[in-house]
Amino acid sequence: MCKCSTKAFLLLFGTILWALAAALIWVSVQIFVEYRNIEELGKALYILVPTVVLILCAVLFFVVGLLGCIGSCKEHKCLLGTFCVCIIIIAVGLIVSASLSYHYRHKVEKSASKVLEKGLNHYKNNSIWRNEIDFIQEKFKCCGVNNATDWIDTPWGHHHPMEPYPKSCYKNETSELYLRKDGCVPKVKNFVVNHLDIILGTAFGFLGLLILGIIASCVLLCWRKKREEVPYVGLAPDGSQRV
Repeated sequence: MCKCSTKAFLLLFGTILWALAAALIWVSVQIFVEYRNIEELGKALYILVPTVVLILCAVLFFVVGLLGCIGSCKEHKCLLGTFCVCIIIIAVGLIVSASLSYHYRHKVEKSASKVLEKGLNHYKNNSIWRNEIDFIQEKFKCCGVNNATDWIDTPWGHHHPMEPYPKSCYKNETSELYLRKDGCVPKVKNFVVNHLDIILGTAFGFLGLLILGIIASCVLLCWRKKREEVPYVGLAPDGSQRV
């Protein structure tokens, strides 16, 4: 890779990093928006942990993009070195985010079951849990943990023995005919796993580009080092070379 093409690549790479930073922030914000009404569920499933790591990587993307553009234009050794180190840090951050996503996706079903059971038991006396469970059941068109009968053996069900299901379990009318009988765990699991897969795919997709950035910055640093090592050769008055 020649010097000019390396510099051009780093300039392009810095610009791409800004675009990627915006994309990462957009993905992260969308995930936060999705979970704003199911805060307890989000905490229990750790979905926000890898998302926060993505946001931190996005901030670094903005900084590193600037360093890459300035460093490649001025061939500043310190800036190029910092650029390379920052890219490595981002790569590690993306690997951490991907690893967390992969680790948590295998715990989603068990964690979702626990938090939904807790929500059903606190539904009667806790307005926060009531709003969250209602939102989940309406959003995912489900009822209960594994099925609608889970409501029968809860404080809410004991207090309303003739009609143990809350209104959010029904399609439009409080009648057995309109009762949703599917449990929420499978649907919540699919929802969360899909978001974790988005984080996983985003992290690995960006890693390939970061590796190219590391290679390009190292090439430019090596070129600069070789140029500094070449001694200045001038001509003596008699026409002979002098160092």
